[in-house]
Order: sequence, then structure tokens, then C-alpha cells
Amino acid sequence: MAASDGTVHLPLIDRHTPLGACESWAVMFSLPPRGEQALAGLRKYRIGNAPRQFAAPRAILSALILYMPEDVDAVVGLSNFSPAAGPMPPAGSMADALRRRTIVRLPAPLTLRLNRLIDVAGAELGQRCSRTAVIVSLMRRARRDDKELWQARFTSVLAEPASHAILGTTG
Repeated sequence: MAASDGTVHLPLIDRHTPLGACESWAVMFSLPPRGEQALAGLRKYRIGNAPRQFAAPRAILSALILYMPEDVDAVVGLSNFSPAAGPMPPAGSMADALRRRTIVRLPAPLTLRLNRLIDVAGAELGQRCSRTAVIVSLMRRARRDDKELWQARFTSVLAEPASHAILGTTG
């Protein structure tokens, strides 16, 4: 919840609480066509044992955030690599029409992790970082990586303890 001074205060969460049981916040990403394609490709990854059980955007984005690099140079590099980096296109323009607003409810600790990594990288290197650009780059990277690794991450991410979202605690 946001306080009157604009700071965000997370309710106390036991460090062992599974991420999927934590309070969830709506997060919007303005995905360009390449980002939509990457997300659609990752949604085809099977999870669990059921033959028709596929990765949901919440699990996909949660895993990407939980396992994203914590190195500021890597975060800025992810932001600059993606065509989603840079200013938003003017409202009503063709470029704006091609972007899809995707809203996903993510566990609060993961939302805070993403925002903190973006803020720290931007502040330390003096470069603007875009959450959407970083996420698009991570989706594209996951599509090139070991599919079985990401399937396992998508399957288990929401069962991970909330403490894993704290900076410096993931591998």
C-alpha cells in the first residue's frame, strides 16, 4: 500500500510464505509486437503433469523476475537490448496502436524486486531503464534458453518462499 508520502509499505510477510500466497498487485506492461510474440511462445510451455496445462502469464513473469540478473550492467543491458526501451509512443499513433497493454497480478515481493532492480540500475549508471523492456528481453532470452529449465521454473515459482525475492538471495 502507498503511504501519503508515496512510499510503498509491504505488509509483513513471513519469509517462508510461498510467493503465490503473497498479496498480488496489478502490474501493467506495454508490450510491443515482439514482446507479445515472446509471451505467446512461452505460454505454449507445458507445466505440471496434465497434458493440457500450460504456463500462465503470472507464472511466466514471476519466474522471469525471480531469476533475473541482479547486476546493474546486466539490467541496463536488458533494457537497452529491447525495442521496448525508450519513451512511450504518442497516444493514438500507429506505434501506440501496435503495443498491447498487458496487466498481470504479480506477487508483491516480485513486483518490488523488479522495481528495485530497475531503480538501482538506472540510478547507479544514470540511464533510463524500462520495466517492459527488461521483461521483453528476459522473455526473448528464456525462449533461447533451456526449455526444460524454464518449464520447471514456471511450474514451481509460485511455491518458492517470499524470501527468495529479496535481492541477493536467488541464483
